[in-house]
Amino acid sequence: MGRPSAQIATHDESPADPTGRCEQLHTPSAGEPMPSRPAGGVLAWLFPRQHGAWSILLVGYLVGALAVDGRGGAVPWIVLVSTLAGFLGQHATVTALRARPSQRRDAVVAALGLNSLSVGLLATLILVHGIRPLLPVVAAGAVLAILSLLVQLRHRERTAWGELVGVLGLSSVVLIAAVSRAEALGPESLGLWLLALLYFAGSVFHVRFLVRNWRARREPLAQRLQAGWASVVYHSAALLIVVSLSALGWAPPWAAAALVPVAIKALWALRRGGDAPPVIRTLGLIELGHSLAFAACIVLIYRLANAA
Repeated sequence: MGRPSAQIATHDESPADPTGRCEQLHTPSAGEPMPSRPAGGVLAWLFPRQHGAWSILLVGYLVGALAVDGRGGAVPWIVLVSTLAGFLGQHATVTALRARPSQRRDAVVAALGLNSLSVGLLATLILVHGIRPLLPVVAAGAVLAILSLLVQLRHRERTAWGELVGVLGLSSVVLIAAVSRAEALGPESLGLWLLALLYFAGSVFHVRFLVRNWRARREPLAQRLQAGWASVVYHSAALLIVVSLSALGWAPPWAAAALVPVAIKALWALRRGGDAPPVIRTLGLIELGHSLAFAACIVLIYRLANAA
């Protein structure tokens, strides 16, 4: 891999997708035809193997739906189904736009059906259930979805900024779920979303360091710091931001505690090692475990704060 870079790469030469958010069965490059039936059958075609994206989507939903008190009944389930339909619909849209015209029909039908279902369910929340504060959130989410779509169509989803755009769009599920529950777009919902966004975005810096600069971990501390400074600085800044949110009343007093484990994780990654490149699947499972622990921690913190 050569001499470790001190910066986060912003090109498409990464040997592997570090976060797993952009992992696909096989996404053809520009001009390459999309097979009519990719390996794995219809289910593999409809359900993208983007493990990191699934993690953000489902863990983010749990955070938004469980950390905030408020409306129950059918509303949380409508949010979940609309979110899943929107995620799958965007994948089908990318597939349709990249496929040859003769092989595009199935993807177009899936994209139209799934996106229509997502929009229809969100409209039901706003018009039928009367959750008017959800309207600006859905509008912002639509803009982020279009931006993420453009990133994927330009084949930039594996760059650092492309991954961060993907995280920003996927983490909007936290805000949608929280606003639907609270029926209000206020400091509590926005603070919860910012907290989750800071957590999810941190994995981009951390995993890219582990995957792209693993050889640097065999070097002296100075070289390790040079390779991993972005991850350490980001996680330190994230802690300070959450402390500020708590001081402003946008988050519970102990909200920063949910980010302390990942900040320690970023520092621990600088220890000497690097005898072999990390196994992506193992790394993904570790990140999933951290995400579930984060969700449990933040839900507990918010629940205790609401009960006080």
